[in-house]
Amino acid sequence: MDLFNDLSSDPSKKRNALLAKLEFSHVINKKASESQVQLLWDYFDNFKSKPVCFSDMSVYVSSFLSKGKAYKIWSESLSSKLKESSASKLLDERAVNEFANLLKLKYLTDEVAALHGHSTKHDDSPKNSIDLLKFFIELGAYLEASSIYSSLSIKNIQTDSLSYLILGQGGSLGMYQSDNELCYSSLQIYDSNTVDTPHMITLSYQNNAYDKTIEFVDFHYKLKNSFQGLCTLSLATLSEIISHEDPKEIIDMLKFSNLPDAVPMIDKPGYYSDNRDFSLLPCPSLSRVLSLNTEPKEDQQKSFIKMQTPKFASIEQSTRSLPIMSFDSISLNLKISHALYYVSLNNIKELTRNSEEIRSLLKKINGSQALFEGNVEKSPSVSLMDSISKKDSLLFEQGFSGLDLIKAKIVLDLSSFAIRISELSNETNDDTINATAAKTTSQYSIFSTLKNLTNFLINVRNSEIFEGVDYLPQFIRKASLFTECYTFVWIFYKSLSETINNSKEANKDILSKNVQSLHEAIKSHSENILSLFEQITANLKKNGEQKILEGWFNLSTEIGITVASTINHGEYLKSANKVRSSLKDSWIASIKSMKNEIIRRPL
Repeated sequence: MDLFNDLSSDPSKKRNALLAKLEFSHVINKKASESQVQLLWDYFDNFKSKPVCFSDMSVYVSSFLSKGKAYKIWSESLSSKLKESSASKLLDERAVNEFANLLKLKYLTDEVAALHGHSTKHDDSPKNSIDLLKFFIELGAYLEASSIYSSLSIKNIQTDSLSYLILGQGGSLGMYQSDNELCYSSLQIYDSNTVDTPHMITLSYQNNAYDKTIEFVDFHYKLKNSFQGLCTLSLATLSEIISHEDPKEIIDMLKFSNLPDAVPMIDKPGYYSDNRDFSLLPCPSLSRVLSLNTEPKEDQQKSFIKMQTPKFASIEQSTRSLPIMSFDSISLNLKISHALYYVSLNNIKELTRNSEEIRSLLKKINGSQALFEGNVEKSPSVSLMDSISKKDSLLFEQGFSGLDLIKAKIVLDLSSFAIRISELSNETNDDTINATAAKTTSQYSIFSTLKNLTNFLINVRNSEIFEGVDYLPQFIRKASLFTECYTFVWIFYKSLSETINNSKEANKDILSKNVQSLHEAIKSHSENILSLFEQITANLKKNGEQKILEGWFNLSTEIGITVASTINHGEYLKSANKVRSSLKDSWIASIKSMKNEIIRRPL
């Protein structure tokens, strides 16, 4: 220990020396000891205002046994320090970081107690609300999740760092209009930044507050180049197309939108500032901390979206339980919107280029090969769709869900179909048309993909888990995918119908037959799905509350276990009753919303 004590006197080596003492004590004693508690506080006193503080201490805190004397000493001293560092004393960034680190250590310490069978008592806190927010989303209850998000009273400036918790979730659960409104509301902070922040910079400069001037300039550029701002704009673009109040106007709206220029995207991830807060709320779970500690050091330090986020420790960036958009997933989202824009203009050249970019993105995503079996042109089978839709860590770590890839595949197939229709419209010889059509069957894979997508959803209805509470969230997410894809097909169909009207008279017959085939296919599939919606709704109204009461807390996911375990100790009992009484209504609202989106786009 003398060597470590000598090294700790050197500021450049102090952190390593203190961590070495902690590790040495941990290895020698094999379990938590009173001396280790003192070493933990020695480390904390030196690095309490650093974001890395919690990451360094977490593995040692997680080694405590809640029945031991060391745990009692640690817990009492932690409570004392929290009392001293109250929220009312947060006068600067260092104090805020210290308080945040203490809070996270408190949450982790309580999880240690819960792990060993002891109940813990939390005061009502945003942490509890965040857990419930995540839990409701896990259960597919967007109405309740959005209500909790509203109750957090997130200040305008916090929108950039915390809105990722809810934005996009409405769209994935069929509540497109609500999601769209929330996206537009969140975008206001970025609009006001262009006007208000320069004004504040001017005022601070005029009043000789130069340190504030620098802060405002830094703040201005962080918001101007915000990654979450780009995510929000991408989500708002697609949700606006889906939820537009008059579907009959959507083609004209797309034509005059100049969409590719409306959402400029720089092909350099490092250009953007990731201001999202993954550290203060929620804190990492014990299981997540333990699993991350086993990863190679270089993997722990790598940001999952390849952007610099120095404000937050990397271990905390990986504790999310929701799919969070990455740079590539934003690109894919925007390419889907661009495809709808180009087909509305009948701009086949740009549609072809856009399709190549979608192909390139799909090939680039690790894990996407499982859906296409190495061939992006091939229609994925129902079993492949099912396997890719499960929460796969490889896709998840890249900010994707498997449903994103299926959606992109539908749009790629639709684009290939539209390109083929354009080729046919320019042909002059029927024999050439028929010969060409026979050689390009891959451009008609949209029919197989749509059929498999419909069966993919119907198979969920027929699965063994239909009676389980986790059936509905799965069904709603997959039904939302179908509803979005129906909208895309509808827009392509309407746009291609206009193309036929403007084509050569000699080719109209064969063009009409091709487009009519698309019409008949999607009409048949949508009728099956609407019938399915009716069955599910009737079942929910009749048996929904009983099924929820019997098994809603049996989810095997990390957040499900966390919340259900806490409920068993009575802490969330009031919220548990709310869950049981409101889940059914939220699910029915999602199904009704998706049903309406299909019905208001008649074929």
